[in-house]
Amino acid sequence: DIHLQYAFLNDNICNADPLSFGTNGPYDITGAGVEVGEPTPPTGSTGCESQDGWCDPANGGGVEPLLQNTVWYSFVAPLSGSVTLNTNGSTYDTQMAVYSGNDCNDILNGNGVLVAANDDNPTWNVTQYTSEVTLTCLSAGATYFVQFDGWVSSEGDLTIEMTENPNPIVLGSYSS
Repeated sequence: DIHLQYAFLNDNICNADPLSFGTNGPYDITGAGVEVGEPTPPTGSTGCESQDGWCDPANGGGVEPLLQNTVWYSFVAPLSGSVTLNTNGSTYDTQMAVYSGNDCNDILNGNGVLVAANDDNPTWNVTQYTSEVTLTCLSAGATYFVQFDGWVSSEGDLTIEMTENPNPIVLGSYSS
């Protein structure tokens, strides 16, 4: 018997695949691994639906938020500095975290900053445990790194939607 195992280049943060605005994927992440030194997001301050972490470890029988099968993507922040990312349409229970740093090695060395993380989209329903983050005040032109994992080793097809949230620019007012 011949068994082939697909090597995920974007299993490593420094090989993150670039995202574009609109729908990206689906990508089959079955068999993805974890890179040595990869950051693990904290438990969310307000539970699974928070924007600053993933579900409490007790919710998964004590095994979360350990990483199991991560893949990495990146995007360049638009001029508006505001982006929404979601995993609607994915076929498994997703987790997402967004990091900033001077480069990918900053994040691996613990010098990156967790910008946002979400396990369960606040608008999820019982048949689709997707993730969503809305990011504001991003540095226009800066590269951000996005980590995706599966709850309790969940894996399958990952779909990523990225939309820009344009903000009105107020240049000032004049009155006489």
